[in-house]
Amino acid sequence: MHAAIIGAGLSGLTCARVLERASVRVTVLDENPTPGGRMQSSSIAGDLHADLGTRSFFVRDERFARQVHDWQQRGLVATWAPSLVNIRQPGHAEQGQFRSVRHVGTPTMQAPTLDLARSIAGRVRFEQNRRIDAIHRTSGGWVLRDDSGRSDRFDAVVLAVPSPRAAKLLAELPHLHALASAVPMTPAWATAAVFRDRIPIGFDAANVHVGARCEHAGVLAWMDRESSKPGRPGDELWLLHAGEQWSASHRDDDPAEVGRRMVEAMFAAAAIPPVEPVAVHAHLWPHAFPVAPLCDGCLFDETLSVGACGDWCMGSRVEGAYLSGLAMAARLLGERSDFLEPCIAQSR
Repeated sequence: MHAAIIGAGLSGLTCARVLERASVRVTVLDENPTPGGRMQSSSIAGDLHADLGTRSFFVRDERFARQVHDWQQRGLVATWAPSLVNIRQPGHAEQGQFRSVRHVGTPTMQAPTLDLARSIAGRVRFEQNRRIDAIHRTSGGWVLRDDSGRSDRFDAVVLAVPSPRAAKLLAELPHLHALASAVPMTPAWATAAVFRDRIPIGFDAANVHVGARCEHAGVLAWMDRESSKPGRPGDELWLLHAGEQWSASHRDDDPAEVGRRMVEAMFAAAAIPPVEPVAVHAHLWPHAFPVAPLCDGCLFDETLSVGACGDWCMGSRVEGAYLSGLAMAARLLGERSDFLEPCIAQSR
């Protein structure tokens, strides 16, 4: 069997590794230059890297716990315990705490996915910078066509992509198309801002919930100082995540304007005079958060050898993406596992 995995995020890479270890021929196709999905890091201000996607993750399931422990032992993951506050009024920071132990990749959030990719490199074919626009079932298997018109044939197809992309690619399969279409995903703006000197803010991270009467209401939902995370340099780099409704309302805005407004909102939330950043980089994730994620582990049609996986299939978040990749590989290999039990509401 030759399986195509569209998407090189955590879910797709996890699936690829399991299949490769079972002696399945695998090709991973991804539209981005490097693997990682929403765990990718972006360069900013020269040699600095900003985690504009996933900011941290927690562990509940023992299968994911074993993987995270391995990454920790090899210095690719560490726990993060920042000084956390909640801001409901500008300048009023109330002490907060995470409900679960948080982890981050080291030296960037991309470290775990890069490790997965390296672990199968040479045995799995990677085709980066290749966007698949259509899949078509024929008597000889599956034909995948990319945006340049090039086509390739495979025996099985895994869509490790956000639900809207999966739904579009599954247009010829009404039963799977309907399931993927039932999971809308909201966009999210994220901004990295680099400053020359340390900003006089007395906390490392904040949940921002300023009221509707405030000038910058809804712009920010989260802010954190990157140097508070293990393995990061001491540069003054702040990561800012916008509120979901604000991101949806401003998804078509110019990134430079979005970055400017989010930096303004950061200083407004902390109630300190603004400082001009050295560099600002804003990025829109068009499909960031599943609104009503499934608890099925993955979608799969055994007769046609096609399926989909990702955080949206498994309760959302990083652990859900990993478990969904395991579930997808198990189904392709003809195995069945109980992936429903750990699929519970997961805080962000």
